[in-house]
Amino acid sequence: MSTEENLMLIEDSDGDGSETICARERDHEDRSFPSICHMYCYNACTEFNVRVNSEQNGTYDVMAYRTNYYKLHDGPCPRHYQKSTT
Repeated sequence: MSTEENLMLIEDSDGDGSETICARERDHEDRSFPSICHMYCYNACTEFNVRVNSEQNGTYDVMAYRTNYYKLHDGPCPRHYQKSTT
């Protein structure tokens, strides 16, 4: 594992004691996870969305795409997704 990858996996990089991380997904809003490990586990449970496009000439196009693949992003989650401190 490279140095950059090791630094990315440090969950409490700001030293505040919270390991909660924020992740971004292409089609949905940001989501908080208790740890990077939880995000990886969530990503392993693949969910697909299927879209069918029917044409007038009788052909059908079926498209399947992942709807739940989160990646870490720089910066905090929006307030309503952050872990409560109270």
